[in-house]
Amino acid sequence: SPVSDGYGKQGLVQAKHRIFMAKLALQSSNWVTVDEWESQQPDWTETVVTMRYHYSRILKEYEQRTGAHSGGHGNINISAPPPQLKLLCGADFLSTFKIPGLWLDDHVEELVSRFGLVCISRGSLQPERAVHESD
Repeated sequence: SPVSDGYGKQGLVQAKHRIFMAKLALQSSNWVTVDEWESQQPDWTETVVTMRYHYSRILKEYEQRTGAHSGGHGNINISAPPPQLKLLCGADFLSTFKIPGLWLDDHVEELVSRFGLVCISRGSLQPERAVHESD
């Protein structure tokens, strides 16, 4: 989910080019996709808002496929596990959680507990350090 051009980060390549590169990189994947919704927003969208949007989309698709309904009505096909959505990020992103005033505590809590993170080391930044420093 590439960020909108409205994010305003200096040197950030236009969203259309980032989307194209991401789609090229994921051509061989049958389980990771690129979605353009966030990039189409006029302004920066909070990460948790983007995650909620994507989760509601995959949950709706899951409910349609299985006959399950989030309201508890209908039969759930127990052979189809409920969908999971994870935030894939670099250790640099994870380390921003400890910057005072940058994140709302409720948003960090929701990202970690409701969705979960998959974090990749980048250079000298290590995800384990960011996690331990945020305790």
